[in-house]
Amino acid sequence: MGCGASILQEPEGISVDTHKFVHASKAGTLANSARVRVKKKGDDVITESRNLGEVFFGLSVPFHEIDVKSTLGAGNFGVVYEAYVKGKRVAVKKIYLREDGDKASDLDDFEQEVDILSLLVHPNIVHFLGAVQEYPNYCLITELCEGSVLDLLKLVESKKVRATWGLVLDIAADCANACGYLHSLEPIILHRDIKAENLLITELFRCKLSDFGLSRSLEKDAIANTVCGTPRWVAPEVYRGEVYSEKIDVYSYGIVLWELFCFKKPYLDQDPINLPYMVVHKNLRPPLCVHIPEVLHSLMKACWHPDPAERPSFPAVLQLLANAKSEVKPSITIDTNISYAEAVENNNRKLSQGIRMGIGLKSGLI
Repeated sequence: MGCGASILQEPEGISVDTHKFVHASKAGTLANSARVRVKKKGDDVITESRNLGEVFFGLSVPFHEIDVKSTLGAGNFGVVYEAYVKGKRVAVKKIYLREDGDKASDLDDFEQEVDILSLLVHPNIVHFLGAVQEYPNYCLITELCEGSVLDLLKLVESKKVRATWGLVLDIAADCANACGYLHSLEPIILHRDIKAENLLITELFRCKLSDFGLSRSLEKDAIANTVCGTPRWVAPEVYRGEVYSEKIDVYSYGIVLWELFCFKKPYLDQDPINLPYMVVHKNLRPPLCVHIPEVLHSLMKACWHPDPAERPSFPAVLQLLANAKSEVKPSITIDTNISYAEAVENNNRKLSQGIRMGIGLKSGLI
């Protein structure tokens, strides 16, 4: 879960880890102290306690109290289990400590994620319930969700379920709310790894932002220029090694919108080695598909604008989403094979047929 400085080169000179950027340099001065103190902008009192309506197990849960039931998933940095702690069904992420690498760095990243998560209280951010800190067992304990947005999109792509515009716009709004909350804190929290895989879904289809392993607080007047994130979602200024702001999260969010609307990961047809060069120098972005309403095309393009200053803030994104909801019919099923106008026309035709059928049955004409 490391980050570091990098200089963008020509395609043949770029070495990109297809999962995460991990660099050794410590050039950035992004705040990464052992303890993060945050408060809402305009508040006088620093938030030190939690009020989630949830149990809180503490930061020193004994590892033997973790009753693992099944494995939910695994990645480069750890494995996630379904488990029980003191009778409560939870998710437990156990981090990997690199046997041939910098264990101290791994532990620093773990502590940073615990510090940040333990202070975040928002309905669209996964609830932090505790931690295990017993060598070699280091675990994060959070609420258990039903799956990720990526899981949902795979089901839609495979035609196993159908998604409406109302559903995906609700997910988009939940994610924007979570990011807006992070950016409203003092110091600002940069997530730095927003993608569909890190958006969890509850049984009531509420979206929750998760995986704060790359997140950092941006203290006032601090400089952020370390390169990290997942390549397909990384903003061009990050690739260039420039000083960046919270607008890198807005860029990633724009790519997530494309995922939500197209049901697949971006740039699957691109060589990952050449991708940074194409994004920075050729202004490459995911294709604007005909089935996506124009109002949502405009929102995506605003979020992934090459100039960070031109990207909207998340409060502005939420207003744009509200405007979009007034133009896009929420009950329309998304069909990637036809235009949005055709989808509306087909829906209206079916509705009209249903009404005529009902009138005919009632009148005895059918």
